[in-house]
Amino acid sequence: MYGIYLYGSTSYNIYGNTFTNCGLYFDFYGYYWRRCHNSVKDNTVNGKPLTYLEDVSNYIVNDAGQVILIRCNGITIKDLLIFNVRGSIQLFSTNNCVITGNNIENGDIVLFLSSCNRIFENRIVGVPPFNTRARLYRSLSRFHLLFQFSLFEIPTE
Repeated sequence: MYGIYLYGSTSYNIYGNTFTNCGLYFDFYGYYWRRCHNSVKDNTVNGKPLTYLEDVSNYIVNDAGQVILIRCNGITIKDLLIFNVRGSIQLFSTNNCVITGNNIENGDIVLFLSSCNRIFENRIVGVPPFNTRARLYRSLSRFHLLFQFSLFEIPTE
């Protein structure tokens, strides 16, 4: 479910791509996110915009097929339907955000070096045939407020 997988990558231009049942995934090695200055524009994921933000504050995302935030603050991600995208919502060194009311099928929320985010009333489901694990993944992140959160997998027959 990766369309483009970037490992330890910085300063890329990613324009005009159409992702179907996959998306853009960052796997930062070490602290590459600190000097990351990518240009990601005019991409879609499952027919919806890929929202990619660096160094943005006080913004609302309410229409996206995937969301990637790098060094952001005070972003609200709400009421999204995201499916078949690994790294459905990715936060890197992003703080004080709200993630609420989202339905994610065969995807996940990834938090890396992020803190003080409120994540509530979201539903993450792993559904066959993709058999993707439903998960909230956090690494080196702290002080998150999680409540009214549904995380489950539908077993294969």
